[in-house]
Amino acid sequence: MPFDQALAAFMRYLHLAQGLSRATQQAYQRDLRDFVLRTGGETAMTSAAWLSWQEADIRQYLVDLSAEAKPQTLARRLAAIKRLYKFALHQAWLSRHPAQQLQAPKRQQAIPSVLSEQKINALLAAPEVATPLGLRDRAILELMYATGLRVSEVVSLPLAQIDLAAGLLMVVGKGNKQRIIPLGEWAHDWLGQYLLLASTQSGQILLRAVLMSVPFVVVLIYQLCN
Repeated sequence: MPFDQALAAFMRYLHLAQGLSRATQQAYQRDLRDFVLRTGGETAMTSAAWLSWQEADIRQYLVDLSAEAKPQTLARRLAAIKRLYKFALHQAWLSRHPAQQLQAPKRQQAIPSVLSEQKINALLAAPEVATPLGLRDRAILELMYATGLRVSEVVSLPLAQIDLAAGLLMVVGKGNKQRIIPLGEWAHDWLGQYLLLASTQSGQILLRAVLMSVPFVVVLIYQLCN
């Protein structure tokens, strides 16, 4: 099956059987044309040479492409190639999937940015602690800073899981895994002040960061980080 005819059939399959958008189909088409053109030249576009290519040919294409493309691009190209050859396999145009064992390169993880000491101090000092809500927000921020808890973990933390006398709290994370975390002096102090003021009952959610339906601490952290 010549590549140009195979590609046309593959595009129809993506549209009718897979229901992919026109933009996605066009992206597949561009990627696959590039693959065949780079690997076999102009003549390969209208020949069945692509059906005889082996894993080594496809790997070499990806190696050559890596000099100018990002890992995300390589992963997308390999996904398109794998899908085309899987389609060809189902059409009985070939008996073996040459790209089956190939794996996309790992994407580089972006290094997270961190707040400066000045921004951290500004963040902690932002709530107006003379008000109940301000005291609550300061307790939340100190707790997050001292323990490294996520916002979702803090605002859903039950009172029963905090032991002020021992200076510890228990958090139930993903997979219902429990971990014990020390509070630290500052978090212990501000949390103690808030608990003296707050009228909570055992089993209720301890800290709620909802202010006018918008979590104050989330907005504040976002503003300082950006």
